[in-house]
Amino acid sequence: MTPGLNRRDKIIGYLRERDGIVRSDDGRGLTAAIAAEVGYDDLPTLNGMLARLERDGVIEREIRGKRTYRIALVGDGRAAARRPVGSRNRATQPIAEPAPSVAELKRTLALLEARVAELEAQAGASSRKRRRWRAS
Repeated sequence: MTPGLNRRDKIIGYLRERDGIVRSDDGRGLTAAIAAEVGYDDLPTLNGMLARLERDGVIEREIRGKRTYRIALVGDGRAAARRPVGSRNRATQPIAEPAPSVAELKRTLALLEARVAELEAQAGASSRKRRRWRAS
């Protein structure tokens, strides 16, 4: 890492040193590793910078829930050079989360189906109890 660079450039440099991409199979430790290397003591602040880099088209992130699984430079990360330091674009678009995978959707669907069946069973048992009580 070159001394004297701002943190934004250090993040880009960190990614370039790793062929433009970093991954985590389980979504753990990715941003912590970047924070340690770049000098961020506060992960929410780093996440804010990563969100700005993504908004500016410098990086792409794969985020599921609260975990980051992949951060990659877009091209060679030179989009950062086009944005003057200190300028802020207030007319930004909301950050879109990547679409979930088919496997994630199937897992979610299975969980929902199981929950619906559980609730239906509870409702059926509850109505049978009421009928028995009234019949007494």
